[in-house]
Amino acid sequence: MEQILTILGLNGVLTGILIYLSRAWVGTRLKKSISHEYDIKFEEYKRELEHTNNIEMEKMKLENQNLHFNHSKLQSERADVIKNLYPKINSVHQYIGTFASPLQWAGEESIQKKHERLVKSFVELRDFFEPHRIWLEPTLCDKISSFMTVIVRVTSDITEARERLEKGSDLSDSEYKSYYKQRADGWETVKSDILESKKIIEKEFRLTLGVNTE
Repeated sequence: MEQILTILGLNGVLTGILIYLSRAWVGTRLKKSISHEYDIKFEEYKRELEHTNNIEMEKMKLENQNLHFNHSKLQSERADVIKNLYPKINSVHQYIGTFASPLQWAGEESIQKKHERLVKSFVELRDFFEPHRIWLEPTLCDKISSFMTVIVRVTSDITEARERLEKGSDLSDSEYKSYYKQRADGWETVKSDILESKKIIEKEFRLTLGVNTE
C-alpha cells in the first residue's frame, strides 16, 4: 500500500514537472514565433519604406530636372528677346541723337527725313517690346517704358520748338527765347537722361543674361 502511494506521489510530481516543462516549451515556442513574425513584418515595412523613399526621391529628381529645363528654356527665350530688342533700342537712341542735334551739317539728311527715321525706329521698338515684355522682369520693363516715354516727350518738344522757330517773325523775343531754350533742353536731355537710361537698360540686360557687369 505504501509503495502504491509512493508510486502515485512520484507520478504526480512527474506529471507536474511535465506540465510545467510543456508550458515553458510552448511559451518559448510562442515567443519565438511572435518574434519571427515581428521580424518578418518589420523587414516588410523597411522594404516598403525604402521603396516609398526611392519613389519620392525619383519624383524630386524629376521635378528638379523639369525646373532646370524650364529655367534654361526661359533663359534661352529671354536671351532671344534681348537679342532682338537691344538693336531697336540702340537705333532709337541713335536717331533721337541725330534728330535732336542743333547742328545740321552740309550733305546731311533733312530734319524731316531724320524725324521719319526716328518715328519708324520707335514704332519698331514699341511693336516688338509690348508683346514680348512678359519675358522680362517688371523693373526692367519699367525702365524701357520710361526710356520710350522720354523719347516721345523730347521728340514732341523739339518738333514743336523747331516749327515755331521757323516762324520766327511771328514770335516775340520772349517766345523766341522760350522755344530756343525748349529745343536746347531737349538736346541736353538726349545727351544726359536718355543716354543714362540706355546705359541702365544695358546693365539690366547683362544681369539678365548672367554677364559680369563689373
